[in-house]
Amino acid sequence: MFFHTKDASFTCSFEFDAKISAPTEIYIYFDLHYPDGYVAKADIDGFRFERVGQTNYMTLKHDDPKSVNGKIVTIAITRKVDLSIAGLEVKESDNKHINVEVSGKKDTVLKLIGRDQEPIRTISLTEDPITVSVSPADLQAAEAVLYTSAFYFFESEVSRISLQHLNFGHHVTINAGEALSQPQEEL
Repeated sequence: MFFHTKDASFTCSFEFDAKISAPTEIYIYFDLHYPDGYVAKADIDGFRFERVGQTNYMTLKHDDPKSVNGKIVTIAITRKVDLSIAGLEVKESDNKHINVEVSGKKDTVLKLIGRDQEPIRTISLTEDPITVSVSPADLQAAEAVLYTSAFYFFESEVSRISLQHLNFGHHVTINAGEALSQPQEEL
């Protein structure tokens, strides 16, 4: 379980037990962390998130609990935000991960940096788009960092893009050429 206080992104994994008939309850300080709304998703189909009246509680229920008994379920809750910024395109898909597609100039490297500041993935760009699949938990509080490389061993950071509000099913296209020419922004 992880909650990022800066961007209010929350992920949690647990083993589902169908013998428990009560819904799973999640405490969320809606007014403080999600004033413009939220996006709540699970990596297994059939889960429903419902806010309990005007309280700070949300319930999580499954349409067919026996079908997911004993399975590990991962949920992600993020702020609802406008996901369109320069150099990026974000679309919804049915994928249970986040797809990051990158295209741009050769001699450009994209590093997905996790909340621990360690690289999650490093992608050397070519003329053709490259797509990697990443879990929402890995991208929580993460950044996409673009580097140009004049030589194989030398990299110079040129742009940093926050990926903190992405959730299950997002397909992000990063056009490195556009992103490199824009000021740093937060997604």
